[in-house]
Amino acid sequence: MASLIDKAYEVAQKNFVKKEFTFNDLWKLVVKDENFNKKDAQELIGAFYTDLIQDTRFVYVGDQKWLIKSMMLHDEWAKLSETLHNQQEYLEEGYEHVKVQVEVDESSPEISNEGEESSLIDDNIIVDSTEEEN
Repeated sequence: MASLIDKAYEVAQKNFVKKEFTFNDLWKLVVKDENFNKKDAQELIGAFYTDLIQDTRFVYVGDQKWLIKSMMLHDEWAKLSETLHNQQEYLEEGYEHVKVQVEVDESSPEISNEGEESSLIDDNIIVDSTEEEN
């Protein structure tokens, strides 16, 4: 039996040729095609979404829309990749001066497997943004 994401790929090829689709559109068709009951569908939806994000056959194009990668022209894929890359650089601009420090809580030592003491790392992160840019 094919995996759920493989089934989704087949469903997408059949129903969304060169058309954008939402996660919900795809999920409804997969659930219908597999004849899942409501309880089974609710238990599987999270893992299915994770699989969709990680599967390179599907491309997120923004605005909650997806495409099948093999249905995209190379120019479309290149333009989308460039847009997403530039957006990431834009979001990172202006934060070069921010330093991240991690506090170590030495008051509660933890014993490691070798019997040596090691310090626990505090989950609180201090961001020092007071330093002036050069």
